[in-house]
Amino acid sequence: MDFADIPMFADFLEVTALDRYAELPADWAVAVADVRGSTAAIREGRYKDVNLLAVSAIAAMVNAVKPVRIPFVFGGDGASFCVPPSSATATRHALASVRTLGRDVFGLDLRIGLVPVSTLLARGRRVLVANFRSSPTCVQSVFAGGGMSLAERLVKDPAEGAAYAVAGTDASADCTGLECRWNEIASPHGETVALLVQATGGNPRADSDIYHSAIAAVSGAYGDAQRSHPVSLDHLVLGRGPAAVRGEVAVRTHHRGGMGRILYGMKVRAEQMLGRVLLKTGARFAGVDWGRYREEVIHNTDHRKFDDTLRLLLSGTAGEREALEAWMAQQHAAGRLAYGLHVAPSALMTCLIGDRSAGDHIHFVDGAHGGYALAAVDLKRRLGSMPEIPAA
Repeated sequence: MDFADIPMFADFLEVTALDRYAELPADWAVAVADVRGSTAAIREGRYKDVNLLAVSAIAAMVNAVKPVRIPFVFGGDGASFCVPPSSATATRHALASVRTLGRDVFGLDLRIGLVPVSTLLARGRRVLVANFRSSPTCVQSVFAGGGMSLAERLVKDPAEGAAYAVAGTDASADCTGLECRWNEIASPHGETVALLVQATGGNPRADSDIYHSAIAAVSGAYGDAQRSHPVSLDHLVLGRGPAAVRGEVAVRTHHRGGMGRILYGMKVRAEQMLGRVLLKTGARFAGVDWGRYREEVIHNTDHRKFDDTLRLLLSGTAGEREALEAWMAQQHAAGRLAYGLHVAPSALMTCLIGDRSAGDHIHFVDGAHGGYALAAVDLKRRLGSMPEIPAA
């Protein structure tokens, strides 16, 4: 299977249509990168470090397997990837190098593992993959079948995780393309909500119906995806000064000497100043129409995702959230789903830039102060309190 063979759709609602997915071959593997102790780090105020390390894993993986394109998903405090046999060695080296980076730069431990799809199939889980075209130049992979979730559980499991762990390496992580230059993005409507939904219908068809209903309920409460988008032109502002790019500089200059870090920092700050001028004037420079670039950024964010869990970052009012929560609570009480959410005043964004002039850039968004990671804590609590529903 090649990336080009994966089915494509442009309507996010089609993530619920299992016949739109292709099945990952048994000789592939699912790679998992997860920031160990992310909840504690976030509660210490280090949510930006957690996000940046997770996106560093994506950047390193994308660079390591080129020219092969692989499906992946960003989860806030980690990421998961589908890896063909030809890329297995490169995957191990890339993830191990980011683990070293995480320890050296952030003092954070990245848990990494590689689970064969054949193992997931033997345990009754499939990895179904499709591609969602979120903009004319941005494609996000989506996943169903339970395999991605099981792979993450296996890698995290204290008893079984060692069987899938990836050995260390002294290699330097290649995070070319990673940028982190935007200020935190205030919610256009007051709140930025990280929402996770897991269907508990008990079979794929019932779960698909539940996810379909959940997406409809979100639209009913918040309006369409444009209205509930967590990033708006009015609030998308480039950061200023060394503090705004400190994380990017630390990642991109890992294993460089002091002079290398100084030179890269000077380069980025010069690009900050030039970027503010270009965005203000709307000039065309280096093949990029800077008058439209911020609109491209908004279109190329991953604010809607699906990987055995519906993951949404929403901007809205407290009243809209409360209306959606009322519906979710009813569904939870009926045993149809579990959900978790986290409310913040803003979002943060970390970027992966390829050929900017061709629109090849994707922007990973999460809620500030914990976002998806703390929503996952809330989700886990509700999964543990699922009601007993009598058999029909």
